[in-house]
Amino acid sequence: MRRIHVRTTRALLAGATLATATLLHLGAIVPAGTLGAISQPAPTARPMAGLIGHLCPRHRRSCATVTRRVRGTRVTHPVITVRPDLYGVVVDPQAGHAFSGGDEGHLLMVSTATGAVLRTVTLPSAVSQSASGTMVLAEREDHLFLLARAARGALPDTVSMFDARGGLLLRTASLPAGGPASQIAVVARTARVFVLGLSPVSPVLHVSVLDAASGRVVRTIVLPRLPGAVAASSGAGLATLEVDQRTGQVILTELDSATLHALDGTTGRVLWTRSLRPGLRVSAQRPLLRSPVVDAPSGHLFVADFPSGDIRTLDARTGHLIRTVRVTPGGVDMVAIQRTGHVAVFYGGRVSMLDAASGRLLRTNIIGRVYDYGPAVVDQASGRIFLSNSRTRSMVVLDGASGRMVRSVGVGQGQSPLLPLVDERADRVLVPTLGPIRAGMAGNGSISVLNGRSGLLLRTIPTGQGLSFVHVDEQTGHALIMSEDGHIQVIDVSP
Repeated sequence: MRRIHVRTTRALLAGATLATATLLHLGAIVPAGTLGAISQPAPTARPMAGLIGHLCPRHRRSCATVTRRVRGTRVTHPVITVRPDLYGVVVDPQAGHAFSGGDEGHLLMVSTATGAVLRTVTLPSAVSQSASGTMVLAEREDHLFLLARAARGALPDTVSMFDARGGLLLRTASLPAGGPASQIAVVARTARVFVLGLSPVSPVLHVSVLDAASGRVVRTIVLPRLPGAVAASSGAGLATLEVDQRTGQVILTELDSATLHALDGTTGRVLWTRSLRPGLRVSAQRPLLRSPVVDAPSGHLFVADFPSGDIRTLDARTGHLIRTVRVTPGGVDMVAIQRTGHVAVFYGGRVSMLDAASGRLLRTNIIGRVYDYGPAVVDQASGRIFLSNSRTRSMVVLDGASGRMVRSVGVGQGQSPLLPLVDERADRVLVPTLGPIRAGMAGNGSISVLNGRSGLLLRTIPTGQGLSFVHVDEQTGHALIMSEDGHIQVIDVSP
């Protein structure tokens, strides 16, 4: 059973994907933490991280249940109200549960079918005192992993493992590296969980490898960084972990030193290291690369050096450099279209189409102004590319073979569109909007439903104020919607 879900924050634009589900997080920058979407990560835009806020520890007593109906929608269940600002929402598609954390040291388990709060789990003190949390799901083991960064330096960062069906806490492990952990990722093929951290006292990277079945730390890898690299937590966002779920290989990218490491997905052993700027001495805490895009059919990595405009094609198995193509510096986004065998590179109001097998530049099309567009999303079934235009408040549909514009569709009744969700089984694309921003708060949002092949608008569904999270069940056509004001509802979004 496949499902699609999206998270949004007040600031826009960041994304991530996991296993058989698609998780899209709209944060401060472009997509982070996925193979298949390129990004410029930052400490505030980590995969699976979300809104930092509070939950209701005793929802039955202090959180009201209301029966509000959003005009123009088909509400299938009453609206549940909990304390506002849910963060780190993760969905277990097998159990039909959504999990969300909060600063008060509690984990909320919600039914994706009804929106009802099923369980509130009290976290251990070491976890509840964390400054932030990041969650991922090991779907095959039905385990939820919560990475908690300690608020105080004396406490270690921890990884807690929960039973995703019952919500029970099974194990909490302290990370042996001791440095600020910045990212957690699941390798489904090898049943391993990788945690990336940066040492606070020396310029090294720590990668902790956990067993997804037991939650135990089985190995920690230490990788020295280049001279001049930072040792403080401020540089944690300058390195990323990416997982190629097809091969089980983990790609660790040092964005500020333009260096890639391939790690074995079972042991964490370094398979190869590739420096894309040999002889570089790191002098500033700024990224030079964006996280790589993988093309699964060809087994190639595509890495963008956005200050220089170089797009490099690497063999993911060996790290061998296949080809370098130069475009205008300052690229915005890059995606692989598997149906057509192409990679699309967006920059400066243009899109360049590369051949995924050879890395050769095929053609370049002008699509608009430099800063009009947000991150791109691909419907792999149709080969169409969807990206939002913030100036015209519309979705632009491109052909995945030629890169030419198919059409531009207004969405959200004049509201700015966010990162779209692709529902391949129903051949549709869902576009959420936050609504007008007034006094720092988002107004009434909506979800626009587009045809996945033609891009034509099928319907627009109001969602209420401050859209925060959307999870769509492809089989039922129902959406679990969470808002920044603490409302949880389930509505029918079928065409």
